[in-house]
Amino acid sequence: NATLSSIAKSVVAKDGEEALLIKNAEFHHQTLVESLKSLASVYRRQREELRDNQKEEERRTTTYLVEMSSKLEQQGDRIRADLERATRQLNHSEQELANLLQRQSKVKDKMNEQTKGLRANKEKAFNSQKDLE
Repeated sequence: NATLSSIAKSVVAKDGEEALLIKNAEFHHQTLVESLKSLASVYRRQREELRDNQKEEERRTTTYLVEMSSKLEQQGDRIRADLERATRQLNHSEQELANLLQRQSKVKDKMNEQTKGLRANKEKAFNSQKDLE
């Protein structure tokens, strides 16, 4: 009888331990499930933030590239226009220089002719004066 009573007490104690272990396991299971749900929520939020940040960065990068392309195109147009203007001015200056050189040559020729004429007149006058003496 005492043995049966001892065994019954032991079974009751073990049943109590088992119930406590089951409650403990359920508590840890529930804590683990809540932690996993929380981690999944944080992961989802971070993934959404990353996606939003990526979209924003892509938008900013695209805007920057479009603006820079436009500015470079405008600068290219300005440079082409300046280059065309400089080329026209160079051509005009070269033509003006050619005209000036041509005029200078004509003036020198005319001065040489006049100098020859003056020398001839001077020589005639000198010869005439000699003849008069």
